[in-house]
Amino acid sequence: KINSELSAIAAMEEVCKQAGLKDSKELEYLIGTGYGRNKVPFADENISEISCHAMGVHITDPSVKAIIDIGGQDVKGISIDTDGTVKNFAMNDKCSAGTGRFFEAMARSFEMSLPEFSKLSLTAKNVIPITAQCTVFAESEVITLVGEGKPMDEIAAGIEMAVAKRCFVMAKKAGATDSITLTGGCAKNDGLKEAIEHVLKLHHCCMDKILKFIFSLIKVLLIVVVVLFVVYFWNLDQKVLGWAYKQVNLMFDRKKVDLVF
Repeated sequence: KINSELSAIAAMEEVCKQAGLKDSKELEYLIGTGYGRNKVPFADENISEISCHAMGVHITDPSVKAIIDIGGQDVKGISIDTDGTVKNFAMNDKCSAGTGRFFEAMARSFEMSLPEFSKLSLTAKNVIPITAQCTVFAESEVITLVGEGKPMDEIAAGIEMAVAKRCFVMAKKAGATDSITLTGGCAKNDGLKEAIEHVLKLHHCCMDKILKFIFSLIKVLLIVVVVLFVVYFWNLDQKVLGWAYKQVNLMFDRKKVDLVF
């Protein structure tokens, strides 16, 4: 929806539906974040997405001290302090190159869906450099290369590498030294993740992988608890059955009763 408030209400209704809740009133506390945070009518508090990303990553994995957030219209490099607050950040919001809109334009040039394009560069043996920084010029350059019959996966690799180099500047300004977390919609771009890891020579730690690991760990813990629960009651049942066996033998003390449990 064009109206920000209506969009926020529609999004909350969908979230509540998926969570099995009637409405947002069942939630204890709500925070509005992102560029439209001031347009969320039911939010108890508004906090910038930069602060939310920093605290979210800190709680998920305190060892990660840097974030590259690649959204639909900007790229941010965020440095996290020891308490989860923002230590420093750098932002590119003057051009859409390297953002979600840029990748959407590139996918259209390849006549592919965004998920298909995000995996295309993974099969490339070489990288064809993309020199244009502007989205419009880059799209024109890509169309020319495709028309010349250049391998599409190598062109895609050049696109991912060009964006990764822009992210390099953001990450260094933010103070990335060891591992980083990718956030934003572009964190699902497998080709971009590989390119960023290559350019920064750092270990990337994508949020969806972190969350999958946490959920897997929770599942394992639940299985362990269930097994311990079953074992405990199984031992308890054995004691009860043993006691019952003794009682039956006492009732028929003149007869030998063989019971199999």
